[in-house]
Amino acid sequence: MHFTKLFLTIALLGPMASGAAAQTSVTCSVETVLGQAEAVTGEVRRSLEPLAQVAIQDRIETAERGLVTLVCPDDLRITVGPSSVVVLVDVDQGATGWGASLSTGIARFARPLFGGARFEVRTPSAVASVRSTVWTIEATAEATAVFVREGQVVVTPVAEAPADGPTEAVLDAGQGVEVSVSDGLGPVEDWGRNRIAQQEARLFPEGQ
Repeated sequence: MHFTKLFLTIALLGPMASGAAAQTSVTCSVETVLGQAEAVTGEVRRSLEPLAQVAIQDRIETAERGLVTLVCPDDLRITVGPSSVVVLVDVDQGATGWGASLSTGIARFARPLFGGARFEVRTPSAVASVRSTVWTIEATAEATAVFVREGQVVVTPVAEAPADGPTEAVLDAGQGVEVSVSDGLGPVEDWGRNRIAQQEARLFPEGQ
């Protein structure tokens, strides 16, 4: 199976700032590190260890056997899997919020219900909208795969859907979908145990 290269943006949308757009200030704390993981701030590169801090514009990179879990505001947990790159970014359009971009690899995002605020994941091929959930995104060179473990996610393609193609997919727990720029949304499927186990092994090696 070919998964795509993904540029993912996860936007946590909070209350609107009064007046002009406010500068977002977000700090996440490293909870656990397995293998090698680094943060890059400007031209400065540093190894990540538990309790280290990362902030907006920091780039998190993991090695082939690396994995890092971040604890962020609003009880959001981001698990960055092996061979992955995540950058914490500002959210534009005047919202008081922040996001993350995933240029390659695999990451899991877990966030409890937060005042009904919407939480979006954006890629070149799809937008995933949630209120509270646990889900995983896989990204390589050709497609985006979204899997929901808890909650519900609405996925829409960024590109105009084919004339006879779906324009939206609603994923419940245990379901996944693939989206590509060229072909749009694939069918919603119940992921079997083997596929889920393979994904879990990448994010939680050796039973972690």
